[in-house]
Amino acid sequence: MVASVVLMGMAATLRTDICAMSSTVTCRRTDFAIGIGAIVGILSFVAILLVACSKMGAVSYLLISFVSSVLFVFGVVFLTARDGPATSLGTMYFSTWTGAAVSTLLFVGGIQELFEAVAIEEEEAEKQRPPNQYGDDDI
Repeated sequence: MVASVVLMGMAATLRTDICAMSSTVTCRRTDFAIGIGAIVGILSFVAILLVACSKMGAVSYLLISFVSSVLFVFGVVFLTARDGPATSLGTMYFSTWTGAAVSTLLFVGGIQELFEAVAIEEEEAEKQRPPNQYGDDDI
């Protein structure tokens, strides 16, 4: 959430100057940065509310982290490219990369937890299965 708020704030603050001095492409990419920050900020706030209310499920966790990850990865591609507003090392550059790294790690962690939960359920189901009457589990 912090990376998205920083990205949105910096892009909104610098938008007027960037659009006055740079090309239309750079101005559009600055608007894209504001959009990424707003969307991911709202999604992060929703995730915080879901966690606070104990309503965060695996599907909502994966969906929110996937959308955030995809938006930030596209942000890295478009904002740090040659015509992007975050080409030099600065706040927008680092917030874009930080958001991409954190949201991607959260998404991968969510997938890992989902697979671990499935493995635990299969293990418990295997323990509850009655033994084979012939004593051979391979049949």
